[in-house]
Amino acid sequence: MPRQSAVKTLGSFGKKIKVYKAAMSLFEHLIQDPVYRVSFTTRARLGDLHPTLEKMMFEYLLGRPTENINLNVSDTREDLSQLTEDQLQNRVLQLQTQVQALSKKTNGESTEEMN
Repeated sequence: MPRQSAVKTLGSFGKKIKVYKAAMSLFEHLIQDPVYRVSFTTRARLGDLHPTLEKMMFEYLLGRPTENINLNVSDTREDLSQLTEDQLQNRVLQLQTQVQALSKKTNGESTEEMN
């Protein structure tokens, strides 16, 4: 016999399917309604549609725009194995300074250009 929580979940899932089907039926009737279509067209022409809806319409018509991200990464690995303890500590201080400068830059504060 299934656990009680599993039975509740299946019951909840069945309710969700019924709600989904009812919503889809409502949307289908709404979209096929000539009065709604005239109202929708009028609102679209007046620019009164919600921006999300307008964006969705353009995506259906033209397709979703592709995002191009160009990222150039150079190999900046350093061989730290040959450095003395003092040299390593200096390198840590340099990196901390760069991180602080970057943090200020991303928070909108002006900083000097990092090395």
